[in-house]
Amino acid sequence: MKKVFAKYERCFWAVLLIAALFPVLAFVYRDVLARFGDLSLFIYERSFFEETVLKAGGFLEYISAFLAQFLYVPWLGALIAVLLWEAVYWLSLKAFDIPRGFSMLGLVPVAMLLLTVMGYGDKVNVMLYRNVFYTATLGFLASLAILQCCKSIGNYAVKMVVTAVSALAGYLLFGAYGLLGAALAVLSEVSHNRLAFKAVYGFFDVLLLAAIAFLPMAFGHNWLAGVPVVEFYNYDKVNVLPYILLAAFSLLMALCFRGKNDKGEEYRRGSIASSCCVLIVTVLIGCLLWKAGADYRAETKMYYALMDQDYQKVVKLYDKVVKREDAANARTYANLMKKVKNLGGDDRRDLYAKYYFETYERPSRLMTELRMIAIQYMGESGNLLFSAPQGLLTMEDIPFVSQYGPTIYRYWGLFNSSYVWSTATSIHGGWSYYDLREAALAMLLAGNDKAAEKYLDILDNTLFHSKWAAANRGYFLSDSVQLPEVYEEHYKLDCPRENKFYSENGEIEYKILEHFALFEQPEFEDLTPEYAECAVLWAMLSKDVNAFWQALDNYYGINEPEKLPRYYQQAAYLFSVLQGSGIADNLPIDDEVRRQYDSFATYMTTHQGSVNELREASYKRFGKTYFYFYFFVDNYI
Repeated sequence: MKKVFAKYERCFWAVLLIAALFPVLAFVYRDVLARFGDLSLFIYERSFFEETVLKAGGFLEYISAFLAQFLYVPWLGALIAVLLWEAVYWLSLKAFDIPRGFSMLGLVPVAMLLLTVMGYGDKVNVMLYRNVFYTATLGFLASLAILQCCKSIGNYAVKMVVTAVSALAGYLLFGAYGLLGAALAVLSEVSHNRLAFKAVYGFFDVLLLAAIAFLPMAFGHNWLAGVPVVEFYNYDKVNVLPYILLAAFSLLMALCFRGKNDKGEEYRRGSIASSCCVLIVTVLIGCLLWKAGADYRAETKMYYALMDQDYQKVVKLYDKVVKREDAANARTYANLMKKVKNLGGDDRRDLYAKYYFETYERPSRLMTELRMIAIQYMGESGNLLFSAPQGLLTMEDIPFVSQYGPTIYRYWGLFNSSYVWSTATSIHGGWSYYDLREAALAMLLAGNDKAAEKYLDILDNTLFHSKWAAANRGYFLSDSVQLPEVYEEHYKLDCPRENKFYSENGEIEYKILEHFALFEQPEFEDLTPEYAECAVLWAMLSKDVNAFWQALDNYYGINEPEKLPRYYQQAAYLFSVLQGSGIADNLPIDDEVRRQYDSFATYMTTHQGSVNELREASYKRFGKTYFYFYFFVDNYI
């Protein structure tokens, strides 16, 4: 049995690679891959080719963009990725002369490549560096191909010439990966030469390595061309650790292995050592992947559920995130209080509680916004909005939300802002299918046929989106009245379409709040039921008492509700008590709401401890009330 396994060991790991990765990518990460496809762009025209290819690493970017378009069909994109990683595995074994027994080491670069794609997918690949899904994999394959090509040449002089040419051509075609391939060829040659010739050969190798290092300067380009090192809004340079580890591992392999002695005791020791090594690396990378992508997976699932008009699913996904984060927060708080007890001294309690709330986990601002739209469409915003924590506005959230901004604006009826946001995003991140579709649809809905035609023309030259472009072009070319009818149900939040809502730093909620602010409300006869309801909600979120009373008055006049939603009741009763106005006496406030507020007020006045401790303790009992939100949630919208 051992002999059979030793003979087919490499095939075993190759099959395991497919069996493990394909279902995870195709099903668990299905929405993430689809989002990659939305944000990629490949246009079948000459100008796109010239703009992409005519720069260092441009050919790599062009091929990556070509493959990235197939992520629009997630299982197909996953299959392409896994097959490319299979090629990396087999070529690594060949190029690095990895002996049998150490075959699992061929999986290490695959794990690193997976990390470059998914570990930072929410920040780097999707938001900052388009068409990047296959870039590192294709680039690393090019590096291995250069190494194998140079190794196969027997004549040293010819080998040196080929290596030098590979460095030049590789940099122009594959960017940094071409330089890596040449460096691997040099180091491999040094490690394989006999001792008597190493000094002579090493001298020429050092000269070539120096030339490789300074080659990009001759072309005025960054030597990391092809690696996503960019700046975007308030981000620092993105994390390139997976790329560094990938390069370090390959350089180490080029120096170490010779492909000798793959039998007997050495085989057994090598098999055990490599198995342990790969197991540890796989576990660490798996943990990092899952932790880094959890929120992003939830966001993308919520987004596509919203696109499918499955609003219940949006709410359920959000509640699942809240449940997970509440459990994590509870564990964190318990550990902090245990630490206070062990250190002694209650004077530390508030300090630790304050630190806890500064690092408090809660759903992202984007999740909150997507949920808000869903419950608005369900007609349950007044009963569900404060049943879950509100998202904080943090600088890290801005690039996430910026990619969904056009969709969110369009759902709220702010079609001009949808177009402006799409244009602004494209300037920073480059055009994508998502930007083009959102901009085209925003212009169609706003009646700007000329601008819509421009974006539809680009979509005509794509593989998967030309039919969408043709279908939507037909609306305004044949009968422009048809378009609003087709989209009426999906985009029914028909708010006034004004021409003054521009995005600043990605603060979507702030701009929508301006739209529904008291001083910008239209005349009463121009109000819609959706507008009136949104005005109440945003007055509650902004904790603006005066705006709330006027918005509630408009809501009564336009919507004529049989019963006030529970959060409207809670807000009305709270504001009435705080103002001492007695307005709530004339409103249909349920006795349960009054009792709940009395219980809340009693708890606030009798509970011992600091405000931070009170916040944690009261969340368990009153976290799903507007009372708790008003006093304890710093909502930056």
